[in-house]
Amino acid sequence: MAKIKNGDYVLASKYRDGDPKDQWAIGFYDRLESGRHYITDANGAQLRRNGFRRVMRITQQQADFMLANSGRIDESGRSVWHWAQRRIETNG
Repeated sequence: MAKIKNGDYVLASKYRDGDPKDQWAIGFYDRLESGRHYITDANGAQLRRNGFRRVMRITQQQADFMLANSGRIDESGRSVWHWAQRRIETNG
């Protein structure tokens, strides 16, 4: 997989395991600093002051699915990484 670069659309989690009860976010990659990944919203504001430990580039379709199902994801007990990699079925 190609290295994530500034401006890439990403999923980020506070801890590497991606527990949905911990902070997770979808936004734009800013930088890696002191082992932490910094993510911004569309206006350039940081989403978590202390950064995130793990990130993965995602598509708009993955982001739309995860945001629409965030409550379900938070209660599922399954890693956010599971949900990001889940095959998304669409109707036409």
